[in-house]
Amino acid sequence: MSVSDSSLTTALQRGQELRRLMFDPLLPALGDATRVIFALDDELHLVPLEALPLDMAADGLRSEPQLLGERWRIETRTTIGELVLRQSPSVRGANELIAIGGASFNSEGLGLSADETAAVEETPRTPDKVSILMRGGAWSRGFSPLPYTGMEARGVAQLHEEVFEDAGARQVLEKRQASREALEEVALRARWLHIATHGWFAPESIRSWVDAEPVDKKTGLGVRLSGEEQVRGLSPMLLCGLAFAGANLPENAVGRVPGLVTAQELSSFDLTNCELVVLSACDTNVGERRAGQGVASLQKALQMAGARSVITSLWKVPDEATKELMLDFYRRLWVERKPKGQALWEAKMRLRDAKDERGEPMYTLRDWAAWVLTGDPR
Repeated sequence: MSVSDSSLTTALQRGQELRRLMFDPLLPALGDATRVIFALDDELHLVPLEALPLDMAADGLRSEPQLLGERWRIETRTTIGELVLRQSPSVRGANELIAIGGASFNSEGLGLSADETAAVEETPRTPDKVSILMRGGAWSRGFSPLPYTGMEARGVAQLHEEVFEDAGARQVLEKRQASREALEEVALRARWLHIATHGWFAPESIRSWVDAEPVDKKTGLGVRLSGEEQVRGLSPMLLCGLAFAGANLPENAVGRVPGLVTAQELSSFDLTNCELVVLSACDTNVGERRAGQGVASLQKALQMAGARSVITSLWKVPDEATKELMLDFYRRLWVERKPKGQALWEAKMRLRDAKDERGEPMYTLRDWAAWVLTGDPR
């Protein structure tokens, strides 16, 4: 057995064990149900439920184990209350797409009203430092370029034009216009909002204020937070966000990196006209977890802003594989007119089943299983 075969076997065994622990106890209540809706809490947010494997068939006719998503239609909600309180109709009216990708992390961002001649890429500057939120984390040395995200944004816009022609407007924001300022200008108009960039989550060393122990267990004295901790730790939704143009530049005079947008800031945007937000970025479903309160994350922020459905990722995903999956997803959604949940699942299965010239799998579980849809799956 090769190393890769051994790793795959281990992953399969762990996936089956996890399924037995968290899903199999539900089986007596499921009966002949074909649809299962979950409102996950705490670390269960990190589990790709659809991709959990069932036990191999006794007859051994199937070379790969069946997945939960092949047996049941798995849907995810932020809370079960959404089923009663938020049966939102489809958005009517404008059919506008806003696609963002290929951000210039080393250059200052521009708003849409800026002179077009200023949009030419300037010489990148080496960042002196990044926001205090990023220190000690995976992005402490800055954000690396994502060459496929610009191609991805243009590809989504091209498909939108082929399908809807004059029935829907579209706008692609790249390089210096893939900025926070531009996003704020166009967010209200978007029915489809596609953002391809880096997602970030602050290191565990930075705690939210509400997570601090009120009393030191050894001395019995109150914990004294520094001013920095008090300001940065007011909300767990300050600890995750997205990177736009200028994210690698030094902080400004008030200690802010204009290219970084936190989940808390995104929650204040007006996305009530938005049918779907796709965050084609890594770690966009990860946030500060608290038992009984869910996860304060980008996914939750966008739904607080009014988006009906949100697609996010559970872990870091390869740039090229993401582009392939997203373009296939939109084709199924817009051309084949399939529900969002079904379109995403079929796009994931296409990546899983893709083979190269030698008949070997082109993508691994990590390439496709990370993507989850929350909110209205229609």
